[in-house]
Amino acid sequence: MIKTIKPVSKDEIVFNTQNYYTCTYSCAVKVQILKLIENDKVLVKAKTGVFIRSINYVFHHLRDAERSIKNWERDERRKKKRKKSKKQ
Repeated sequence: MIKTIKPVSKDEIVFNTQNYYTCTYSCAVKVQILKLIENDKVLVKAKTGVFIRSINYVFHHLRDAERSIKNWERDERRKKKRKKSKKQ
């Protein structure tokens, strides 16, 4: 049976105490959610600093985050292209 990858929902979030996992270009990292921001984004704190991430790429389990890296990279490339085309 194939397990579906399910991101964290807004209702399940425990701020500042529980560890979650998110994608980066090289691997999945452990983060803590600091604040919920409008448009389904969250402010997260990792070992390297604080950044904003889509709630679609924040997971309870490390394995789920690792499986989502390719999709996250694809979305980041698309976002970068759209931003670049708006500048020109």
